Amino acid sequence: MDGQAGVDWYLAHFPLLPDGQGFLTGEASPEYIYYPGAEKRIFDLFPEIKLILMLRNPVDRSISDYYHHHKYGAEFRSLEQALEPQIKILKQVAAHELEINDEILDQMQPNYLLNSVYIYFLEKWMNWFPREQFLVLTTEDLDKAPEKTMKEVYDFLGVSVHKLSDYPRHNSNSYPHVSDSIRQSLAECFQPYNQRLEKYLGRKLNW
Repeated sequence: MDGQAGVDWYLAHFPLLPDGQGFLTGEASPEYIYYPGAEKRIFDLFPEIKLILMLRNPVDRSISDYYHHHKYGAEFRSLEQALEPQIKILKQVAAHELEINDEILDQMQPNYLLNSVYIYFLEKWMNWFPREQFLVLTTEDLDKAPEKTMKEVYDFLGVSVHKLSDYPRHNSNSYPHVSDSIRQSLAECFQPYNQRLEKYLGRKLNW
């Protein structure tokens, strides 16, 4: 992602596709949307690509992110100690309609919460790519109606529907019980950002 290897190196990692067969190739990554400047770099190389975003309930995503860091020894604080200072910052940002600048970004490391403020990142990407090149889904969409959700994906990409006999879950890790109070605090913290996201996308997310 630092761009040093060049586009030929990047494209060499994709399979060769036969002409006229209706195949598409792509990749999936949880990192690109967060990486500073990735949206411009990708637009410069592939301005007409289609982008699919799969968004998770921000409360669940933030808690999972914390436990991922904790599991691999990158976080030694308790959940509350790690998240509560970030909750306070994001509430102040929303209450005073502050811009998320470098100073705030530095205070939010690791980005347990900021990476769940999807509107912050999506607006940056949509400044480069037109809205019609995005399909925004949620993990709840996929969990509750996998076949319907996948049809949306196929239609968006313009490829034939490929029905599956099963839709198994991957990377379904468990973590300890989280108190209702911390969940409630997170939900309140994310509410104004989720409302902005709903308005931006023109759909209810029910988070």
